[in-house]
Amino acid sequence: MSWTIPPVARRVVEVYRTSDGGRYRIATGHLLDDRLVLTAGHAVRGATRARIRLLDGGSVWDCSVVWRRYDSAAGTGVDAALLRIDDGSFREPVGLPPLVWGRLGTGARRPVEAVGFPAGMRVCEEGAPAFRDTAHITGHIAPGSRLKAGRHEIKVDNPVPAVVPGEGAGNVSRWGGMSGAGVTSGGLLVGLVVVDPDPGAAGGALTAVPSTSLLEDEQAAALLGRPRMNDVALAGVLQPPPSPARSPAGLLRAEVSPVGFHGRESLMDGLVEWCQAPGLWSLKLLTAPGGQGKTRVAAELVDRMARRNWNTGFLDDDPDADLSALGELSAPLLLVVDYAETRLDQLLELLRLFGTMAGTGVGPPVRLLMLARSDGEWWQHVCRKSRALREPPPGTVEELGPLADDPATRSEAFRHAVVGLAHALARLPELHPAPPGFRPESVTPPRLSDERFARALELHSTALASLLQHLFPVPAASRGQGMELLMRHEEAYWTRTVSAHRIGHLHTETLRQLVVTATLCRARTPDEARNLLEGSGILRGETANTVLGAAMWLNELYGGRDGYWVGLVPDLLGEHLVGTTARAFPELLSALTELPDAERSGHLLRVLCRAGQSFPELDERIVGLIAGRPRPLAPVAVELLAREGYGVLGRAVDAVLDGPDGRGPLSAELLAAVPRHTVVLAGRAVRMAEETVAHARGTAGAPRELASALHALAYRLARASRYPEALEACEEAVRLRGDDSLDATVDAEFMDVLLGYGARLDEVGRPHDAVAVGERLLAALGPGHRSDTPEDQGRRATVLHQQALWLYRAGRHDEALALGAACVRLRERLLRREPGWPAVEMADARLHHALYLHQDGRVAEAAEETARAVAILRVLAQEHPDAYLVRLAEALHNEARTRAALSEHGTALGLAEEAVAIQRGLLDDDPAPSQLGLLARLLSGLVSRLTAMRRLPDALEAATEAVRLRRALATDRDPRAVGELACVLADLALSLRRVGDDERAVVASEESAVALHEATGGGGAPAGGESARILCVHGLVLGSRDPERALKVLEEAAEVARAGRHTVLLRRCLTEIERLRARS
Repeated sequence: MSWTIPPVARRVVEVYRTSDGGRYRIATGHLLDDRLVLTAGHAVRGATRARIRLLDGGSVWDCSVVWRRYDSAAGTGVDAALLRIDDGSFREPVGLPPLVWGRLGTGARRPVEAVGFPAGMRVCEEGAPAFRDTAHITGHIAPGSRLKAGRHEIKVDNPVPAVVPGEGAGNVSRWGGMSGAGVTSGGLLVGLVVVDPDPGAAGGALTAVPSTSLLEDEQAAALLGRPRMNDVALAGVLQPPPSPARSPAGLLRAEVSPVGFHGRESLMDGLVEWCQAPGLWSLKLLTAPGGQGKTRVAAELVDRMARRNWNTGFLDDDPDADLSALGELSAPLLLVVDYAETRLDQLLELLRLFGTMAGTGVGPPVRLLMLARSDGEWWQHVCRKSRALREPPPGTVEELGPLADDPATRSEAFRHAVVGLAHALARLPELHPAPPGFRPESVTPPRLSDERFARALELHSTALASLLQHLFPVPAASRGQGMELLMRHEEAYWTRTVSAHRIGHLHTETLRQLVVTATLCRARTPDEARNLLEGSGILRGETANTVLGAAMWLNELYGGRDGYWVGLVPDLLGEHLVGTTARAFPELLSALTELPDAERSGHLLRVLCRAGQSFPELDERIVGLIAGRPRPLAPVAVELLAREGYGVLGRAVDAVLDGPDGRGPLSAELLAAVPRHTVVLAGRAVRMAEETVAHARGTAGAPRELASALHALAYRLARASRYPEALEACEEAVRLRGDDSLDATVDAEFMDVLLGYGARLDEVGRPHDAVAVGERLLAALGPGHRSDTPEDQGRRATVLHQQALWLYRAGRHDEALALGAACVRLRERLLRREPGWPAVEMADARLHHALYLHQDGRVAEAAEETARAVAILRVLAQEHPDAYLVRLAEALHNEARTRAALSEHGTALGLAEEAVAIQRGLLDDDPAPSQLGLLARLLSGLVSRLTAMRRLPDALEAATEAVRLRRALATDRDPRAVGELACVLADLALSLRRVGDDERAVVASEESAVALHEATGGGGAPAGGESARILCVHGLVLGSRDPERALKVLEEAAEVARAGRHTVLLRRCLTEIERLRARS
């Protein structure tokens, strides 16, 4: 078919039916698959035969009417017919767009289009009709129209002309002949035009029979092969229909596999049951090594649920439409995400979207099936970041076992595969037909006792290789087996196909290298493909025509929906080819790593890392390749290491840092690629920052750059809990800029350095010094600073926020409250002016303001502020969990405290439990001391909440865990860590006393008092009223055993509470003192 015909018109045909007077009546038809044509039922009224004319070339074909339905009354229900082209030699024109059936969702109106032959497009010559031309109409369908009639109403944007007056033109609608045209939306066939009789209409209303109505007819559905149907909204989100296999290896692709589903019926029954279970929203992760059959299982489930009228399909890697389109569905949805471990951003967006949909309590059910090789670190990351997965229900993760674990079943599975593959192999071009009398059962299986044959891909690839060897023997094939034998036959197929592209003179080993190039370096366009081949050096000395032919040959065999070529698949076969070719041609990988840009280098490194699992010698090659071309490979390796955790990439990054490039500007580029929160790269991030500082030191006359590098180093050191070193780096940064005058309006960089300096001072327990830094920052801003720019207002708000916190920790609570309130007001003004301003800053401001309000006794106001902050952080944590889950956990802890102060103990306990659950999940990725310390603090809050609900054994368990964590953190006897240990020991003593274990309570209390003394002597006394609380608890525990000593301890506690103005604690101490004196 001519490429000048637009895709929307390529399936359009003219339909002719002989009328009573011997003249032809004209209608439109839509060419389907398997020689079928769809048209309007009234167009072939009373006829058993019709003729069609193709648009391109004008060939005419006789047809039989094989199904017709015309509901009454006119204008309602189904009006459709199916014709079958009689001539079995008919072949579909080349270039037809895929036939995909669709239905309209329940959302907004949908744009549609149709091409047909209406009477208004009649062309006359010398006053007589000559032919009808096509009309390409566009318009939209609003789903709420003509519901009773069971039709769609098309509002047309471009009406056709009125019928030209002449013979037979009277009382003829301009739309006559348009009936039978396929109505498409987003490339999906959603209906069939049927023209309501209205000769005088100017064009406003056409109606269409919905595709859903056609496929609900049992006879029509059977003739059409019961095709799958999806909502139009999914067209830009799901993967398009797969391209057919173009080589023998392509028959192993799960999405086009001709091997019928076999051997896993119980698993499939369970998955279908999962889909149909009650509930709007559910998800499942199916894991297995590569080649186990995950994608094939998912494809079968997709087909089975599609037959139950579900929307089904695989999510596209790079969808054309926004994922929010998934919220406008008219039928249940089963969505499959393959390679889930590489698509974290998409997954988190889906989880947020589906969770919101389920929260409304309305809409069709949604099931999300994820496929991955394992449920490793990436899964823990997703569970931590998604509220719906913090505590996954039992059965969420399911491991897919081998297809044929029992050796006794492998022969049957082998023969089943051979039968399916044999029929598909016969349809491949360039292969000779099977000899007469060939029966697939005659293919002899090899010995299948080896455990590798339990895997689906291994078994099927062996079946395909055996079938090929039976039909088209390859010399010396006995030396190869498994993947290698299949590759021998794939190579033999190459030699049959190269001549058509005039590259038949190329050696098989050259072709092998070309396919490896396509597998490692994907090409999107023909130009890109030719550039890759020229750059690889494989065809050095060949003509441009040969390069063009090679690119076209690769596209023909290994092209795909994701690009001009996608390489050899399935993945394991492609990885095998890469590994074996790298052995034979070691120089090829060096050439190929020079080709892709940063965007596509990730694919190359991923394939190499996976190939290295079967070819260990590749590991050293990978390290050498990245070290040899650190730009762009090293930053990409950093991102891939953080996301997918290939250990060889860690060694490669270390090699880059050890080399000369690691001590230059590249270290800053690598550091920029490190996620803000990371475990795998935490130590390496410090090293990158150190190298960046070293490079800046060697650059003469660049104190600002060195100060910024030191500032970044300080942050990474603090993330690694190396607080004294972080402070040292910050102090140097400040000294470098110390003589600079601080202009808040122009020197944002220096402001950031000072803010970081204050934070580092606060981290080592020097809040008073941090306050001094804050005073310098406020002085630079000036009391009357009223810049109109959002940036300057944001900077002022940040300084107010930090200074309020430092004042609070220095015990200057009234000043902290005043600055905290000023920060909230400024943030509110800024958000009203700039709605896109980071909402997290508003959340932080409200959280700290709540803290100061609580300290001031304004508990109800504090609870309201905390709740506002938590609401903001919940949204942010769903969108960007890496950045905000820690803050959400702390905010929940704070809200629990304020709710408990308002005697809302049940609510407080729920908040505290959620905070601890979030933090436990975060520890999987970040077991740094700072995160362990935060868990200990949250556990202390949980102890109080459990105690208030009288769940004393649970409170004791939480207190014991907090002590264990704090004891481990205080191993080096850092005064601050020892002070924090004293606090949790006091909690433990109280919990033991409450459950009646007075002896152990005294031991814990004694250790708490000793730790407090040690911490105070070293300058690490706990902040706030904790010192007084620890002494008060010690006195309470001693009261029944040593009243005299208890009295002295309580008197000391009262003095500390009085000095710190902790009135509640002071009253408690005085009450206990009076009680002891009365007893004595």
